[in-house]
Amino acid sequence: MASRSGTATKAQMASSKGLRYAERARKSIPAPVVDSDPEFVSGLYIPEPAKRRGRARKVASPDPDIVVPKKRSRRSETLAQMEGPRKKRAKRAHKPEAVYNPLLEFFKFVPEPLSDEEEDADAEEEEEEEDEDMSDGYSSDPRPSSPPGRKPLAPTLLPQLDNLAPLQGLSGSDTEPESDAEPTPIVKPPGKSARPVAPQYKPKVPVQSQTTTNGSGSTTESESDAGPSTSRKAYDGSTTEPESDEDEKDTASGTKLPQRMGSTLLAAAQGHKEVFVLDAPTATCVPGPVNKYLRPYQRDGVKFFFERYRKGLGAVLGDDMGLGKSLQIIAFLSAIMRKTGTPADIDRRAKHVDKLQDKEDWRRSLPPADSRWPTAMIVAPSSVVENWAREFTKWGYFEVGLYVGSKEERAAALRDFTYGRLDVLVTSFDTARRHFEELNDLPLTVLIVDEAHKLKNPKSKTTEAFGSFAWRENHRIPAHLTQLVHTGETPPTRTGPMRVAMTGTAIQNNLTEFWVLLDWVNPGLVGTHKQWTTLVSDPLAAGQARNARGHELQRANMVKANLHDKLLPLYFLRRTKDIIKHQLPKKTDQVVFCPLTPRQVAVYKRIVGSDAVQNMVKKDDLCDCGSRMKRQKCHHPYAKEDLFRYMSILISVSNHLALILPAPTDTPDQTARNRELSDMAFNGRPPKYAVAKLEAEYCGKWKVLETLLSEWQRDRAAANKVLIFTKSVKLIDMLEFHLSACSYGFVKLDGSTKPSDRMPLVDAFQEDPKIFVFIVSTLAGGTGLNLTAANKVVIFDPNWNPAHDLQAMDRAYRYGQTRDVSVYRLLGAGSIEELIYARQVYKQQQMLVGYEGSMQTRYFTGVSGDKQRQGELFGLKNIFALHENESTTRMAIERASVGNLDWAMENLDAIRAQSKADTKGPKWVREAEAVEVKGDSDLKGLGSLLFSDTVPAVSQDAAKRILEESGIKYSHINDELLEESHIEEARVKKVIEEERQAKKQERDLAKRRAAIAQGRPVKPLPDPNWPPKRRHHQAAPTAMQKLQARQRALLDLGIVQRPQDLADFAGKFDRLPVSEQIQILEELDGYADNHSLDTLPAHVEYPLNL
Repeated sequence: MASRSGTATKAQMASSKGLRYAERARKSIPAPVVDSDPEFVSGLYIPEPAKRRGRARKVASPDPDIVVPKKRSRRSETLAQMEGPRKKRAKRAHKPEAVYNPLLEFFKFVPEPLSDEEEDADAEEEEEEEDEDMSDGYSSDPRPSSPPGRKPLAPTLLPQLDNLAPLQGLSGSDTEPESDAEPTPIVKPPGKSARPVAPQYKPKVPVQSQTTTNGSGSTTESESDAGPSTSRKAYDGSTTEPESDEDEKDTASGTKLPQRMGSTLLAAAQGHKEVFVLDAPTATCVPGPVNKYLRPYQRDGVKFFFERYRKGLGAVLGDDMGLGKSLQIIAFLSAIMRKTGTPADIDRRAKHVDKLQDKEDWRRSLPPADSRWPTAMIVAPSSVVENWAREFTKWGYFEVGLYVGSKEERAAALRDFTYGRLDVLVTSFDTARRHFEELNDLPLTVLIVDEAHKLKNPKSKTTEAFGSFAWRENHRIPAHLTQLVHTGETPPTRTGPMRVAMTGTAIQNNLTEFWVLLDWVNPGLVGTHKQWTTLVSDPLAAGQARNARGHELQRANMVKANLHDKLLPLYFLRRTKDIIKHQLPKKTDQVVFCPLTPRQVAVYKRIVGSDAVQNMVKKDDLCDCGSRMKRQKCHHPYAKEDLFRYMSILISVSNHLALILPAPTDTPDQTARNRELSDMAFNGRPPKYAVAKLEAEYCGKWKVLETLLSEWQRDRAAANKVLIFTKSVKLIDMLEFHLSACSYGFVKLDGSTKPSDRMPLVDAFQEDPKIFVFIVSTLAGGTGLNLTAANKVVIFDPNWNPAHDLQAMDRAYRYGQTRDVSVYRLLGAGSIEELIYARQVYKQQQMLVGYEGSMQTRYFTGVSGDKQRQGELFGLKNIFALHENESTTRMAIERASVGNLDWAMENLDAIRAQSKADTKGPKWVREAEAVEVKGDSDLKGLGSLLFSDTVPAVSQDAAKRILEESGIKYSHINDELLEESHIEEARVKKVIEEERQAKKQERDLAKRRAAIAQGRPVKPLPDPNWPPKRRHHQAAPTAMQKLQARQRALLDLGIVQRPQDLADFAGKFDRLPVSEQIQILEELDGYADNHSLDTLPAHVEYPLNL
């Protein structure tokens, strides 16, 4: 009986799970995943209760505590209460028997699906840290079918993946979104008779575009114009402005702005007949007038889109900002829509529909909008909707409608699209989400999401809605799609539009966000979240740890290769600014560790030592009362909301103590909280806000900033202009006051700046030589602004998300910039800000590993998501710690650099042997083979290290002097930390080889023991003492002896005068070309051969270490 009950219970659980999958698949919602990054703001998620279908026996429950399911007739009432009025529309049914999963094909592992309890547990956010903790599990089936009922609503091709060759050698001029306003559609005059015509974007005031010619002779538009913008949410009194505009409402003003007409650019190219052929059998090509302006890598991008479009797959374009993502999209659409790039395209659809409407029964016979030509919808942040409309008028003759503004304007746009009068419909995230029922089953051919990283949270209302776009059940696949199938190919299964995601930051915090995008464009084709975590995220995170074990390095290396070479090329394309670096000046990103003042240190210690903070830090320790219970469950409970509250407080203290004082702009609640906090922080004697914001002793960064500004202002010949970014509203206030006191000309822009005032501020800074500084809110002005007049950038306070700081820098470092740009990031040394920066480095390394399979130096021991390996990065004890007299970041960087140098000194001979045996070894080994060492007397390799002139010495010395005058003891160049390490590559490969050899020996020994046990003859083991060693034979030096000899040479030559200098030498050595690294080690050997360890001073110990 118990057995039957258990069986029934399992069957019920399986059935319930299947129904949950079926409901999720009905909406094409990607599998749920958790993102617990602190700045992550998830949208409201209202799950729709699954209903059991078919006949079910009604059972009355005698137990009043058991809730009996509601009757079937109540379902519509429940949905109406949850979602409001709902239109019932039939969707195309598609239930594949099995979904091919390339993730499992390439990685050869199959994790078991999560149980219901595991899924629920994994969905709970860990309140004390950013990372998620997922359990491991495997199944034996190598290619499982999709979860029950899950249907890939995006176009999906199952059998033709093997025929989709990834583009090789892909190396986009992106007119970056530069406006924040969502415009009101401009209403097109009514056409023929009284038929409704939707608002189309057709600017009437052409403006001459500026063009530049690249090295290849092609002409591209300068990205130097900025569009309009709208105000963000008004500051509500909080210290930091909101980071996301996901929920911001449409703010269409109805104002038309002067725009470039497409004819301005295309008229000059009308004679250009050379088209870019994408598919010869169907004559699909990018028209000549557009093709003229495409660069080679942009053509690669268009081809990438088209190949996925033809195969019925989605795509993610992850190009850096400034590479022309929007132009690639428009060129792709012009090809599939069969545009000519000539005035013949003007009103092509409208004229076609007018002819159809001449029939008396046109309302019944009007075909779907995509029946003759493909259609597209672009969803973008409200700040760039206007910019997309401008781009379409610049690069072609498209019929574009804006689905924004009032109800009547949206209805007109939707009606016009439904009739087939529009090529493209452009809308915003918020509008698309709020009016999803009107958009989700439109006859769309392509669905494009700009800034698609906004979909990183699959439980937000936006992501849930965007995962449900599909055609109606009776929608016929148009002929222009079916004719793309070549002879002998299996037609792809299409149930909805091709999905395209555009973002320069597909990975902002972790690899889970990457999976969300890949799964959205091709549901099911990159596995479940559990499979991705087990096969990709966890191995890469573990392999990046400084103390990673051999098998972890081996597995991470395999995952990198499979991810970068096999899986990602199917769906993902990314190019960086390196392909256009010859067209841009240099950028130096200097990270400056500013010591806290004594006042800041004292306040920081009081806050860290407070009961509330200590209760969090020690929550898992045993209680002092002797109960053997954890403190949090005994006498020391803590409030979960204290985590982010005290993190925010420590960030404020790291910047300026006045930020925790009651201010005139605070709300009554904020005033009360700040008064209580300041009484504790200042021992009951807090200063007045107006006085504190003037005191330099309350901010360790002021002296650095004042020194930098003073030096830059004195250099009249350089005509320096400065951008200062901060995310704190109060800091903007203080900066404004100090700049006024120093008589610096400046302007400021924050969340309260009116849309109509933004462009005049930008123009004034760009053109007025008297304006020296532009104070900009990182969150309100970190994107969408063109500020190329600036050549100096100061990031006053870093962000948890590195993308925000990088986007802020790109306001100055972008197309149109003609001067070298110097960036200074100011960090509170030893404080939570230093931890924030270390986490930024960690995240950026994860990005490079995920995107490129890059071999990064392993600086940190912490592993994201592993509570047993939090290291120096993760966990509450790291968050609420003050390193008063040391920099943990500096120690981690120097330790890793010296470790790589020591390994190179120990293993030069092994590397030589490996390079001779394996001509296909690491790149740096192959380079080493070509090195011809001419002796130790020249020391040419060491000369190149010590006297390198790749960076102008004067500018570096000047920057160093300025920082030293401000009391800075340590700073470094951020980009140098992210360079690929040749030593790390060889080091990992040797560990992998050692692991392989060790396993082989274990197998051989096991076979030998089995043979002996069975009485079979075995060969004798080789004699370790053969051949015999003669007296005149000298033992080969050990790895430690080689290391000691080479370190001694460094000391004797004066290259390293003390052990502490070893870190600087190691950092420089690691960044040298491989051939020079080998040459330096050869030269050190040549010097060491003529010296004896006996001649060394007695106080010198080997090996040297920090």
